[in-house]
This record gives sequence, structure tokens and C-alpha cells, in this order.
Amino acid sequence: MKILLLSLFAFALAENYEENYERLKVELERQRQANGNTFSWKFGRNAYFKNKSIGEIKKLLGYRMLPKTVKERNEMPMPEDLLNLENFNYPVEFDSRKHWPQCEKVISFIKDQANCGSCWAVSSASVMSDRTCIATDGQFTTLLSDAELLSCCTSCGYGCNGGYPQRTFKYWVYSGMPTGGPYGSNDTCKPYPIPPCSNCSETRTPKCSKSCISTYPLSLNEDRHYGSTYYQFWLGEKSMMKDISLYGPIVAGMSVYEDFLHYKEGVYTQESGMFLGGHAVRIIGWGEQDNIPYWLVANSWNTTFGEDGLFKIRRGFDECGIESYVSAGRAKV
Repeated sequence: MKILLLSLFAFALAENYEENYERLKVELERQRQANGNTFSWKFGRNAYFKNKSIGEIKKLLGYRMLPKTVKERNEMPMPEDLLNLENFNYPVEFDSRKHWPQCEKVISFIKDQANCGSCWAVSSASVMSDRTCIATDGQFTTLLSDAELLSCCTSCGYGCNGGYPQRTFKYWVYSGMPTGGPYGSNDTCKPYPIPPCSNCSETRTPKCSKSCISTYPLSLNEDRHYGSTYYQFWLGEKSMMKDISLYGPIVAGMSVYEDFLHYKEGVYTQESGMFLGGHAVRIIGWGEQDNIPYWLVANSWNTTFGEDGLFKIRRGFDECGIESYVSAGRAKV
């Protein structure tokens, strides 16, 4: 039986994205007819995964989970202002882009992690960028470097083989983050080093650079920007909402199943397919659609995924574990 299961798993990973789409489409339709209900999200093809095997896609899922131990919790305590969740106005809808229009360009930027399991670094650097812009009231609008986390923060993880978002915020506080930007940009210290290429082979982790690119006028140490504190969320949905509404987007880890690869729009709930791995994403707000509460989330699979790079996922039910492993930090200004 064990050999049979391993064979089936290996077969599933060898399946290409288009084959997986056709198989799950049949499974979901059969499920819909059997249950007599409709799903809250639209199933369709995402160009980001064209011609990829499921095994190749699985390697993009680089979120690694730290154990929820007492030691880990004590090292990353929640700030006091998040411990009191009463007497706070929680709006029905909240979108960081609209709430802080001076930082809309920064928060709206959708990244492409390319062929590297760097979601943990990309999403964390995005949150640091968002929160630095918000803390400076829009005076600082440059992105911070995901390349720095990916290649230089050895305690944060294993580069393109995955990492821990929680530890990136500690790095922000103690080591600081230089500026960054998308691949090919030349006006920041450390732009992303991997080109967006959906059909490229697996990428090795780039080496840590000890200096800024030659076209940038500042030294690496002159360009560092710091966080003031870092923490995990231990009190669930309300603490996440309060922190987002006061300080900006946060990073969450979630479990990815096969059907998520085919999300196009609507409020995602896991319906079918095997577990593929953990993925780090950036929660930028929340709302309700057709009476279903959701988180508004920015992905790192280019704008061709989902709703122009965003997706909605059911809120308040810990859908795919998205409310269990959440972290953030605050900018030092």
C-alpha cells in the first residue's frame, strides 16, 4: 500500500499544469453535482503556470513553519496594543491601498518570485516596504530588498529552498534592510536577482552580495533601513485586523492545495486536490462578498495569477491555516 501511494504521488507531481486543470475540473464538477451547491470562487487557468509540471510548481512553495513552542512565542511576543481587542472599530471592509493613498503605489506592487521558492522573502520584504512607507506618511516609497533576505539572512532560511518569514522581521530590526526593486531595475541597492521566467529551469539561490549595484550611489550600510520590533499573532482574526488597520499589511503562511493553482476570482475555499506545500503571502485587507467574509491577499506570482495578482480567501475559519502562522514588524522612523 505504501509503495502504491508513493507511486501515485510521484505520478501526480509529474502531471503538467494543463493536465491537472482538466482532471480537477472534472472532480470539482462531480463534487458540485453531488453536493448540489456552487463554489464561492471561479476555477480557471492561470498563465503563470503554463507548461509547468506540478512538481516544478511545488518547488515555488517556500514557506517553512516554525514550531509554535513557548520559547518561540516568548521571543516574538505581541505588542501590548494588540492584546486589548475590545472597544476597537473593525470596519466591514478595509483595503490598505485606499486607506493610505500616499502609499498606494508601494502596496499595490505585485511581485514575481520567478522560479525560486522565495515567497517567504518576497512577501516579507513587501510588508517591510509597505510599513516603512506608512510609518513615514508616504515620504519613503522605495521598495526594500527581497534579495537581501533571500541570499544574506542565513538564519531566515534556505534561499530558494524555503524560509521562515517570522525571522525576517528580526533581521529587519537588528541588521536593517537595503533598498531593492524588481529584476533589472538600477535605481536601488539590491534589486531582485532572478528574471521572471515561467518556463525556466529551477533556480539556485544567488550568492549574498556585500555591496550595492554599481549604478547606486550609496554604500550598503548607508542604505539600510530598520524595523523597531517584530512579532507573531497569537490571538487570531481580530488581532490581525487591528494591526493591519493601524500599521499596514502582514505576512501569513498558508497551505496550498492543487485547486488553488486554478483560482481566478471570488472567495477561495479549499475544495479538491492534494496538499502541495506552504506558501507565504501578504494580507493587505479584508471584506465580504456574497455574505462570505474574506481576506484580501497579494500573491507573488505576477499579475497573471488570480485577480491581477491578488486573491480573496475565506476569513474567520483559518482557511488553509492562513490565520495560524502570521507575523509582522514595525518600521523604525
